[in-house]
Amino acid sequence: MNIPAIEPLTLAHVVPLVRLCNQTFVEHARFPEHGLQAVRLVREQPEWQWGAFADNRLAGALLCQCRPEKKTVAIRLIGTDPALRGVGIGRRLLDHLETEARRKGMEALSVGTPFAARFYEKCGFRPTRTTLRMIKDLAQKTVLLPDTISVAPFTLDEAPEILACLPEPESQARFLEAFLANLRLHGSYALRIARNGALAGAVLGAADTVCPDFVRVGLVLPLGANLEDLIRTAEYAVSRQGLRYIGFPAEPEQEDIFAKLGYERAARDFFWTMYTLRKQIS
Repeated sequence: MNIPAIEPLTLAHVVPLVRLCNQTFVEHARFPEHGLQAVRLVREQPEWQWGAFADNRLAGALLCQCRPEKKTVAIRLIGTDPALRGVGIGRRLLDHLETEARRKGMEALSVGTPFAARFYEKCGFRPTRTTLRMIKDLAQKTVLLPDTISVAPFTLDEAPEILACLPEPESQARFLEAFLANLRLHGSYALRIARNGALAGAVLGAADTVCPDFVRVGLVLPLGANLEDLIRTAEYAVSRQGLRYIGFPAEPEQEDIFAKLGYERAARDFFWTMYTLRKQIS
């Protein structure tokens, strides 16, 4: 193989890029977003999109979005042909980006990635934020309701009871947005959790469209019950339906609670923890 040449991407390269992404990012093979993103970025910021070409074939691609007001270039996608993995194409694309960004007066590169944080750290990036997603496989596990806790679905007419327990407008808005968005979803879970009959919390989630055996929890509202009781109650509701996986968003300080209950950082093709990294170049 000849040394790949780094050249600008054009709209003519979008279809080969989608093929490359479908083979490289198996978790996204069922989605058109990569191609749509490429079309938008090539049209809006063509000077920040590059391909690595070997033997007249697209061997790698790098899509970026420049933010001049922040003097930062955000990496939106970097991928290489699986048959050419390990020969340094991704590193060459990053080196090219860094050279161009520095030449054009940018001060930093940023990226969000679920699976490639180590690659970026080897390239000089430093972690700045972790957006935790915790997941548990319920297969062959006994799941029981905590003592004194009961759970039942709630409907649109019953939502005001929960809304009335949320005194702050921000928490009310988050609940309404999550609940109303959830109403449209097949396999939605809107759970009213009670302790000795009195409202103690709510959990909102839905079966995932990519993995129907997985319930993605979007919002947890402790209204008297502790987080551990709400997690166990949601597990009970999901396992009662015969589904296998359940996942939660989590704050960093909550990771130990989830780990104690058998959860791990999500790194599945349908649910993942996102790592944000940054590299200063000036």
